[in-house]
Amino acid sequence: MLTATQKKTGEALVNIFETGEVLGDYGQVTLIAGDTGHQSS
Repeated sequence: MLTATQKKTGEALVNIFETGEVLGDYGQVTLIAGDTGHQSS
């Protein structure tokens, strides 16, 4: 089982890769036009 700190650390790492920020704003993530795999940019 993960501690609360471990969970927040994992979420922060995913946010950095997905949005470029620790607290990431997924409303700012966009899709690449024509990409059927829906890779975000």
